[in-house]
Amino acid sequence: MTMGDVRNYNHNAEMEALRTAMMRNPLALIGAGVSMSSGYPSWPALIVSLAEEAKRVLAERDEGLPPKFESILTNLRDPAWEAEEYARILGPRALSEHADSIKDSI
Repeated sequence: MTMGDVRNYNHNAEMEALRTAMMRNPLALIGAGVSMSSGYPSWPALIVSLAEEAKRVLAERDEGLPPKFESILTNLRDPAWEAEEYARILGPRALSEHADSIKDSI
């Protein structure tokens, strides 16, 4: 914290905002550490797992992931978008089966 930050810091305003939020329906955001300690995969591991499953499903359909598309997915570095694209490729049934296999492995 710089001196400018100290001068502009308003503890009372922060506490009032916290009180206001707590009087409504508060929402706790919990990171991946909680689920990982229960045996679920990390984001990177989940992405790798989804990518492998998508490639397997595409191979069963005698299709493939276009190299340019795969390159864009992996180089974008946006795990949420990447997971969404792999989920789209898998489709609801294959995605559900894959999620079940992850749960069963825990």
